[in-house]
Amino acid sequence: MMKGPIIVEHWLYLGVSAPERLIFEDFEQFTTWLDAHTYAGDAIDVWSWAAACQPGKKLADGKCPDDQGLIPQGGAY
Repeated sequence: MMKGPIIVEHWLYLGVSAPERLIFEDFEQFTTWLDAHTYAGDAIDVWSWAAACQPGKKLADGKCPDDQGLIPQGGAY
């Protein structure tokens, strides 16, 4: 059973393009997607969001400016 969101990478067996990447927060939605969108030979890689998305592993972060180009200070984050 899932504990938190998962990141899924779907490689098509007969595909010649980059993999499809998805995020699921619900196990039933994930299994429904598997049944509807995967075929024999496809590769599925799954990661735990909680394990992969740690503050120390960020590539970048920042805040969005307001209409005047200023960055609001404070906030709930």
